[in-house]
Amino acid sequence: MVKTKLPPQNIEAEQSLLVNVSEILTANDFYRSEQHGQIFSAIVELFDKREPIDLITVTEVLKQKDALDKVGGSAYLAELVNMVPTAAHIESYARIIKEHATRRRLIGDSTKFIEDAYNEMLPIGQIIENAESSIFQLSQQNVRRDFIALRDALTQSFDRLDEWNPDWI
Repeated sequence: MVKTKLPPQNIEAEQSLLVNVSEILTANDFYRSEQHGQIFSAIVELFDKREPIDLITVTEVLKQKDALDKVGGSAYLAELVNMVPTAAHIESYARIIKEHATRRRLIGDSTKFIEDAYNEMLPIGQIIENAESSIFQLSQQNVRRDFIALRDALTQSFDRLDEWNPDWI
């Protein structure tokens, strides 16, 4: 008998993250993407519109998308709000979720590589190219990007110049 293994995940970290917005994740990074991913998408939508993010606004977005019942209803959203220990650890929660999502993707991709390798109808060059492409895409998604917009960098520089006092020279 084949034992089914539970894919890497941390439901508590997903739940804690849902009441905050982070740029580290996408809705597909959540193990419970149909539930937590949709809630996260609603939060991101509100964030992008510069609208307040709270129980009422998230509930309304999910109602408009006919997704409120799919995510567990208003009761589940209220439970999420009440269970979050602190927003201070939001980046840690996001990194935990991202790491588990990356591991799940590696497991899925590796399984496909194995299946392809057993398929003698596929040319070996194609199998290797597909594997390389998949790993490259995954690595690009996990590269940390600390770039800031040129406009923001210039604004910061001009702010510093305004604060500079040449009298101390």
